[in-house]
Amino acid sequence: MSSAWTIALVLVCSFLSVSGDEQSDEANTTLSLVQLLFRHGDRAPQSTYPTDQYQQDAWLMGWGMLTDVGAEQSFDLGRFLKDNYKQLNFGSLTDSQVYVRSTSITRARMTAECVMAGMLLTNVSQCDMKTVLQPVRVHYQDQSQDQLLSMAPCPLKESLKQEWRSTSSAWGGFLNHCKKMFKYLSRFTGWKVDETNILRIADALYCEMRHDLKQPSWMNPEILLLMNVYNLSSAFAYPTSEIQKLGAGPLLEKMMSNIKLKLIDPDSQMKLYVYSAHDSNIIAFLSALGVFNSIQPPYTACVMLELYHRNNLFFVKVLYRNDTAAPPYTLTIPGCATLCPIATFHRLLSNVTLEAESRASLCGSTQAATGATSTPNSYVVPLATAGAFVLLAVVVVAMYFLHRHRHKLSKRVINYCQLLHSPENNTDEDELVA
Repeated sequence: MSSAWTIALVLVCSFLSVSGDEQSDEANTTLSLVQLLFRHGDRAPQSTYPTDQYQQDAWLMGWGMLTDVGAEQSFDLGRFLKDNYKQLNFGSLTDSQVYVRSTSITRARMTAECVMAGMLLTNVSQCDMKTVLQPVRVHYQDQSQDQLLSMAPCPLKESLKQEWRSTSSAWGGFLNHCKKMFKYLSRFTGWKVDETNILRIADALYCEMRHDLKQPSWMNPEILLLMNVYNLSSAFAYPTSEIQKLGAGPLLEKMMSNIKLKLIDPDSQMKLYVYSAHDSNIIAFLSALGVFNSIQPPYTACVMLELYHRNNLFFVKVLYRNDTAAPPYTLTIPGCATLCPIATFHRLLSNVTLEAESRASLCGSTQAATGATSTPNSYVVPLATAGAFVLLAVVVVAMYFLHRHRHKLSKRVINYCQLLHSPENNTDEDELVA
């Protein structure tokens, strides 16, 4: 977290006269800002097992793409948000009042378009994917560079996850729980099934069942067990604060920065920040907040981070909509009240926030997330031979220019292009088990 953010927060919070642990009365509070993180809508499987009768030609839009059902779900989420936040008049937002960011993956961008169409367009009754509705701009960055939504590869995260698994009795118990299923599925799927590919099968099955596609007789006795594994695996996706920091830290830091801007200028026009992403983002985010329920987030599951003020006091409230038949659930961050004073919110989450540039640096390293990354200046020049010295010098120069190149990329303005006229990018979401 930057020192400027900390100083600004301290100045604002000097007005606070209540303890962070004190239950805050919601009466007379005013909603100032909303930040949303949601999963995309219903999609086709990302792939399937070799013997599945439903291969890519069974899905009209292709692997991993948003379906008509997903477009409808996303549009309905927009309608819900419009009705839920009438006090902020979401139905008439302009570009100066809302910022929409998505991953570069097509289904997430299409979901963002449909959500905003449901929220802003009164002359349409559905989201037609053949038409570029585009009520507001949807910003995104190439996946290989997207540190904000943690889509850029991070070997460190995988290394930390493997390290945790090697010592975790819970993970060992999970694998033992799955052994019989691994063996059973290996008989029928055309794969040697293990923890690296079982979720591919579960994902394909989940998508097919939602579209009423008949399953083979050998699958029927195992469906409930496999779906149970699908749920259980989500609990092991972000098991430590270091892994949570690499998965959700930049987004948390960005949301806190958005809050800072509102605290500095309460009369700012900004009312809404929107982040369209994936189940892995929601799992990482809720895990970092300490409120994840270990249940796979359904399509268009939506986390709502609300900023309230009362006089000179500012509070954060977190809600989670993962059931369209029920109102959003209010989530209480451990160590705080339902309306969490902003200073307390910042303090409780300081160990899982991370600037995007810091993630880029950490993820280029194999060191621990809590340690410093190596830079060219930190290498000790070996004094053995002149040949070794020259070799090291070449390496140092190369790393220096690579570092400068990455820094320039991280500062580059996010590209935007029309949703249906841009190159396809359907790279898979993070695996929860693999």
